[in-house]
Amino acid sequence: MIKERIIKITLSNLDTLGYQLQKHGITDRVNRHNLIALAMTQQDRLEGELIRMELKLESNKAKAINLYQSAQELADLTAGFAPKPLAKALRFLAGTSR
Repeated sequence: MIKERIIKITLSNLDTLGYQLQKHGITDRVNRHNLIALAMTQQDRLEGELIRMELKLESNKAKAINLYQSAQELADLTAGFAPKPLAKALRFLAGTSR
């Protein structure tokens, strides 16, 4: 919803800018249709960048979860060989209580 509203406002402002340029005689290469086409092209590019960033975030999130789980497993494994007070602390950090 917000995205469509922003697009509508942006295109409206670009159309106004193009009209003002045309009104002042600047119509050779810059006109409202070219500005709108440029904005729409950039919109697609921006959407692609957002998708890329979301994928990268999900990938990093999965790596962080795996790292956290590995750390928990290592702490739990180490707790089995550690002295009792240290083992208790490691199990607490690992999220297990045996």
